[in-house]
Amino acid sequence: MLNQEILDRATLERLRDLVGDDDPDFLNSFFGDYLTEGAAAIAELRKLSCARDAGTFTRVAHTLKGSSLNTGAVRVAEIAGTLEMKGKEESLFDVDPIIEKLVSVFHTTEKEVRILLA
Repeated sequence: MLNQEILDRATLERLRDLVGDDDPDFLNSFFGDYLTEGAAAIAELRKLSCARDAGTFTRVAHTLKGSSLNTGAVRVAEIAGTLEMKGKEESLFDVDPIIEKLVSVFHTTEKEVRILLA
């Protein structure tokens, strides 16, 4: 059963409709790229938080938010949006707990994606 709070069913259906049956490997590749790039973005956010690089932090969080929305990973997008706002406010001193929440939600999202693609 798909966890609606983690993955948006409507977005996933739009992706399936867009691809159709012509390319059965597309969704595996699409989500595989998202999971790889998402994990890299989270690692980068951790580094940027320590370096207090608010500008780059904001851009990375914004990119993660956008890619998460495109894949239907709504909880990841929500948390990335919070981090993006923190970066815009140049308020990185208190983002570590938010990043840890992002890590947890990202792992849950990864599990849901793997179930979806099985």
